Amino acid sequence: MGTQKLEPFSAEISPAEALSEQLKLTSFFENLDPTGPLSPIDRYLENTNRLNKILLDNRSQYTNELGTLLLLGYVSAVESYLRGIIRGLVQVDECVARLVSPLQVTYFAALHHEKTLLPEALLEGVSFISQANISKTLKEFCGISGMGDGSVPKSLEPIFQKYNQICQLRHCCVHRFGLLGADNARRLNLPANYLEKPITILPPAIEEVSIILEKFVSSLNSYIYTDVLQRSLWLSKSIHTNPEIKYISTWNLDFLQDETRFARYYDLFAITKSQPSSPSLWEEYNGFLAWAKGSIATDTIMIRNKLAKKPEKTAKPDTPLAGTAQQTRSEAVRNAEPAIHDDKFKDLPPAAADILAAAAAE
Repeated sequence: MGTQKLEPFSAEISPAEALSEQLKLTSFFENLDPTGPLSPIDRYLENTNRLNKILLDNRSQYTNELGTLLLLGYVSAVESYLRGIIRGLVQVDECVARLVSPLQVTYFAALHHEKTLLPEALLEGVSFISQANISKTLKEFCGISGMGDGSVPKSLEPIFQKYNQICQLRHCCVHRFGLLGADNARRLNLPANYLEKPITILPPAIEEVSIILEKFVSSLNSYIYTDVLQRSLWLSKSIHTNPEIKYISTWNLDFLQDETRFARYYDLFAITKSQPSSPSLWEEYNGFLAWAKGSIATDTIMIRNKLAKKPEKTAKPDTPLAGTAQQTRSEAVRNAEPAIHDDKFKDLPPAAADILAAAAAE
């Protein structure tokens, strides 16, 4: 049989017209500031309220497809919140800024991003659609305690479990047009007879999804806020001077002196545009102040108890007695206990020194 040129097979089992659509990509993105003055949680609530309105306006014409789209939107709003809170922490928190400082961004991002949005480039390729991903990212980028290796703080385990389940439903909608896959069934602990069954999202179910995700974001927001403020005192010179220090800045324990710094944290985490809103800046600071004073006093008492076990040193003749009229309260601290002379306390803000003096003089 001689060499013969074979014709390729050709068939149009599903005929398509010639492509004429231009798909002008710039028309998909309005020229508006996506961040604005809202905190990440305020932005989240604004986004979910828009979705809630779509559900409310279309309740009489509700379809399963609409439920699917709303499910995707609610989860997307959570992801947007997480990006916003991490981006904000990079800008306001010393510890987070140091953690991400070795990380690299693309040249394109460095060239085109505004400074305030540049931390967003660090999150390119990061996914937030599982407990493991969120835990890993919050630990690596922000150093949040109780996170890492897929684990979360015990107090957040129940709400994270619900979030994981919702993310599995989302996976069915995005990748399988609503059909339940084997891996999804395994993760959701559903029996085999549900495999390849289409998802059905009725109005009560999508409302429940919305409520669960709002509780998830609110709980996580409060946890991160508390954890970051706690370590800003505990891992600063207000308490320690050792390799564990993550904060050069110290709290003065006075509202007028601390207001600017504290407001940066408050503005990042507070709900101010929705009801119920967060307590006022003043109320939040007072709560932090009361806790901070207690922490410093407790730390001082622990040190004093340790000193009590050591032999007393003989005071020099020219050393004035603690608490005399000629001494300031800070001087009383340095002279009341021999080891309070330590460098540990030399850089304390005046208000913190007053607390230590009161504890040392007891």
